[in-house]
Formats: sequence, C-alpha cells, structure tokens
Amino acid sequence: MFTGLIEEVGVIASVESGVEGSRITVSAAEVLKAVKLGDSIAVDGACMTVVAFNSTEFKFEASPESLSKTNFSGFKPGRRVNLERPLTPESRIGGHYVTGHVDGLATVVFRTVQGNSHIFTFEVNAPGLAEL
Repeated sequence: MFTGLIEEVGVIASVESGVEGSRITVSAAEVLKAVKLGDSIAVDGACMTVVAFNSTEFKFEASPESLSKTNFSGFKPGRRVNLERPLTPESRIGGHYVTGHVDGLATVVFRTVQGNSHIFTFEVNAPGLAEL
C-alpha cells in the first residue's frame, strides 16, 4: 500500500531492454534507506520490486505487461521519476491509500485550465475499467 505522496524524485540511470522486458536502474537516496531485495518501490505510481541495489541506486524489472501498462517503455537515462516507499504500520498517512498496481490505460482526450487547476478528461482503453 502506498499513500500516493512522492518521497523523492529519482533519475533513470540506465535501461536494458530485451524480449523479456526491461531492467531499469534508478539513482536515488531517500527510498534506499533500509531497502532490502524484494522490497517494493512505487516508480511513477506503479509498484515495482527491487531486484538489486547499492547505496546510490536500485534496479527493477519491467515485464512486457508492465511496459504496456505504464510509461516505462519511454524511460531513457536522465529522465526524472517519482518514487515512494510502501506504507508500514508506523507510517503517517498524509495522503490516501493507493495499491500501486496498474489496471489499464487511459488516453487524455481533453484538458482545460480553470484558475490554478487543470481539468483532464480521459478515455479508458479497456472495457469495464471506468467502473473500477
């Protein structure tokens, strides 16, 4: 579970792509505190599993399904990404509960500005997704 509040902005260090997906390395600091192999870190809102790490970066693997349902296929070195560690029983909940699992895609079909707000209209690309 995540709050949806960004803890840190990391930077894509490298992307290794293959038939079975991509192995993505992210430079970070805050989210690496007390990290362990197998921990989850939300990357741009999607829950990903840490498969390797050191003191300055972590790696996760994005399957073809994850690449098709997120913005990860567009990741290039130098791109900034939002990072968040999952909630623990001791976590302060200052946002809202977010599972971090992507159910589908939507396309922005309209955007309008109202004062200091941006209003978006989306079209979902999967039947039944709007009812979730």
